[in-house]
Amino acid sequence: MNIQKKIILAIFSLTIIVAACKKDRRTFPEPDVYISGWCPISNMNVACYWKNTEKVVVNDISGPSNAFDLVIDNEIVYLVGQFNDRPCYWKDGEVKYISSAVVTGRVNAIKISPDGQIYMVGKTKLLGNNFENAMLWKVNQEGVSTAFQLENTASKALDLDFKNDGTIVIAGQGMGSGYWLFDPSDGTHTWENMSGDRNSVVIINDNLYMSGNYTVDGDLKHGYFWGSTGGIFSWLKAEGAESITFAKVGVESAEKIYLVGQSNDLNPNFSYARVWLNGSKKQLSTGPSEAVDIAFSRNKDVYVAGKENTSACYWKNNTLISLNTGGSVGTGIFLVEK
Repeated sequence: MNIQKKIILAIFSLTIIVAACKKDRRTFPEPDVYISGWCPISNMNVACYWKNTEKVVVNDISGPSNAFDLVIDNEIVYLVGQFNDRPCYWKDGEVKYISSAVVTGRVNAIKISPDGQIYMVGKTKLLGNNFENAMLWKVNQEGVSTAFQLENTASKALDLDFKNDGTIVIAGQGMGSGYWLFDPSDGTHTWENMSGDRNSVVIINDNLYMSGNYTVDGDLKHGYFWGSTGGIFSWLKAEGAESITFAKVGVESAEKIYLVGQSNDLNPNFSYARVWLNGSKKQLSTGPSEAVDIAFSRNKDVYVAGKENTSACYWKNNTLISLNTGGSVGTGIFLVEK
């Protein structure tokens, strides 16, 4: 083969390789963005959600309500929260109570297991009691809920995720510091001792990632832990995060671990939305704001839900998208890919 033919063949091969690489980096359609929260109606807060900035209010607005999280399953929107101080969820806007009338409380988080079961966590308080109990609820396909009390002492459950064997890991505050392991096959649960409180949990390949804090010699630290249940956990402190008031962890990959929350780093009298990537802080807003939840699209875009000034909002790759509802609050985010 002469030199000219070799050059032509090399150029042709390079063209094929470049074309294949471009094909691998295809762009997917933009996902539908759902944000849970509440908005003011008739001088009270009412649970609602936004779909791509369009607000949808729950059907019953006869009393105050708040939504703290949501999932979408087979085009059905599930909101969780509280209505008239009772823990509940909404299925396409219709309220479903999961406690008796003598129990107050709220549902903080909802997730659907790989086998299609709906699980929720939160807290309840019997009228007359002076403390709240951490709770887990399971809702079957017929809408019947089963309650599991995680503690009989002052406690609350804040988030949950699933291990490969079906075990549910529940973040929250209970008997000292740690987290719960719940076996859905028999309803039993155990408490795993571990220093610090847990605000949220994400499980990737059976590795646990949990946002939280712990105290060393009276110095409060914030960041996230990662490791496996029963194993040794590593700790990463979030840069400049001593003044965080809330944080949630999000894992795009083992190399990209996010925390979202807020810090009063600009002014001690206000909170400002922040996101940390592998412990390094990034500024989302210079005005009073909150960052409360995070999600990732197939296009590798990063979405953060929260509040900017007086309106619920979300940020896409650090760009603000206001939901233009004065007095509203954003609490959770869920993406539906197309």
